[in-house]
Amino acid sequence: MFQKFRGKNRPKVISIQKKTDVPGDSTQDAPEDSSHDGADSMDASSIVRRTFTLGVATAGLIGLYMGISSCGNKVLNMLGFEVSEAPASTHIPQETPEGYDPNLVAAAYLEQKVTVYTSDPQYIQEAAKVFEKLFDITVDYQVVPMDEMEPYLKADSNDGKDLNPSPTDHPIDSWFFVDAEHLNQAGAQNLLASYDAKNAKNLLKPLFATDPKLWYGIATDPLVIAINKERLDAMGLAHPHDWNDLLSTYLRDQIVLPEYEKTRDGNSFAVTMMGNLGVDHGIAFLEELSTHAGKTFDDVHDMMTYLGFGHALATVCQASEAFYTLGHDDFDNVVPLLPLTPTHFTTYGVAISSQAKHPNAARLWVEFCLSAGFAGKMDTTSSFAMPTISGVKAPWYMDRVHLNGAVSALREAPQALDDAGAPLSPSEAGKRAKEGR
Repeated sequence: MFQKFRGKNRPKVISIQKKTDVPGDSTQDAPEDSSHDGADSMDASSIVRRTFTLGVATAGLIGLYMGISSCGNKVLNMLGFEVSEAPASTHIPQETPEGYDPNLVAAAYLEQKVTVYTSDPQYIQEAAKVFEKLFDITVDYQVVPMDEMEPYLKADSNDGKDLNPSPTDHPIDSWFFVDAEHLNQAGAQNLLASYDAKNAKNLLKPLFATDPKLWYGIATDPLVIAINKERLDAMGLAHPHDWNDLLSTYLRDQIVLPEYEKTRDGNSFAVTMMGNLGVDHGIAFLEELSTHAGKTFDDVHDMMTYLGFGHALATVCQASEAFYTLGHDDFDNVVPLLPLTPTHFTTYGVAISSQAKHPNAARLWVEFCLSAGFAGKMDTTSSFAMPTISGVKAPWYMDRVHLNGAVSALREAPQALDDAGAPLSPSEAGKRAKEGR
């Protein structure tokens, strides 16, 4: 029923905590009574008294620990934090990392683990290492494609035995690096939990957070025009800087396009033009542009390679595809250009499952994903997306093509609406563009 997952699931990390050292009894033995002249040892009654006293003291320490532990849980519950599992050790970090609520950190630590589902392990590996080192909380991440996540989000502790990985063994706490379309669909089905994240103040733009606070955007991928700069310059041709430029006579049969409906890039282009021009005029523009295209592709990587080899002069794609071609495939002649007309952002976010077994650890994971510490690792995720967090140095691939301020500078295209005034999703816009209606 489900596709084979890319790569193997990461082995579960077992975090073994050192037991807290209990202070030893620092009291000295009382001096012997002077009436016991020349006695080399204590009498039997003295031994019994000391044994009894030591036993009472030990029992008192155990009772004190259990009382503190119980009271600690009650205090955390009074503060609104649910403690879902007993702690693996009695040690709670003494220092809270800057920018985090100490009460949340303590409550999350008591849960000891957060289980995160994502579509690609490369997006999370480095972030998981940093989180585990920062908070000493295990990140158990599982890999499931975005469009196959619904049964996992719906599964409770008694369901999902036939799924791989099993939600029974790995109940989902957080969904990570998910596009906004899938997140909105899950939210509409009440599969996500609302959370008012404190670190949301770090977001570059309000559009990267939803009003119900069901998810937060941590990375974004704008639609751009990608060109083969080397060939255009060699031919003395102008660089196209806007969507209308793609209809220029000199580019006829020299552009390639991603398939509508079948590709994320094609759907993003469809919803962009329908938002800018309206549905009917947007479809007309897309149809006319298709007559100028020398070829269309249902595999965007093949399309970008085709452009890199100089078989075409320009295309439309997500910025990440151009960055991947430039940085990973080493086509230095491929350059992404920001369109002058508003474009579409494919935003990737993080959310909490409505059935999270470790709710506080899930909240802390969201706070971490909205931090500069996480955003600073964006260039290690292999996603080639742009961070949505302010105050973060641009990844190397943005520097390379002088797009340092791309996220804050870009304007989002208006929402595409159907005849009834309902918003069109990218996939629905792609479908309409494919059908020509």
